[in-house]
Amino acid sequence: MIRAEQIRAADERFQQIKPIFDEQGNSLLCSDGGPLSLGHGGVSAMTEISGLVRSTIGRGIEDIRSGRCAPAGRVRRPGAGRKAKIM
Repeated sequence: MIRAEQIRAADERFQQIKPIFDEQGNSLLCSDGGPLSLGHGGVSAMTEISGLVRSTIGRGIEDIRSGRCAPAGRVRRPGAGRKAKIM
């Protein structure tokens, strides 16, 4: 079970670092800094702290474990994000 002081510490760390990172950085921060260090219930705690959905945090955890990341100069991997609007 996660203790309240662990959640407060994770929240403080996230709020301090959040403005520095882009979308991918925040996803990786929420995936590595929270759930993996908080243990059972860590994904739920980081969902509440960050406002990111569970699937985003889960993908971030998989990216960390597999070593995948977006190419240099990109926030998302190629093909990710919204599709182009056709006029």
